[in-house]
Amino acid sequence: MTLTVLHMITPDGEEVPCPHIHIFREGYDDKWAYPLEREISTDPGDLVQILIDYFEYNNISNRNEINIQGNLRDGG
Repeated sequence: MTLTVLHMITPDGEEVPCPHIHIFREGYDDKWAYPLEREISTDPGDLVQILIDYFEYNNISNRNEINIQGNLRDGG
């Protein structure tokens, strides 16, 4: 069985489409989501680029030390 989530509902009832990012909010943990493009400027079709941009967004200082093995951009 495959479950596809096309959106999520925030605690205040707002529907947030995919892709989205969960950000901690006091009292709600990670149950709050925001549209990805509102928080991170990235290419939603490129998972490696999303990861790189996510690290930059979160000020991960050693992101250049991360070794991504394989050719994820080509699906293999």
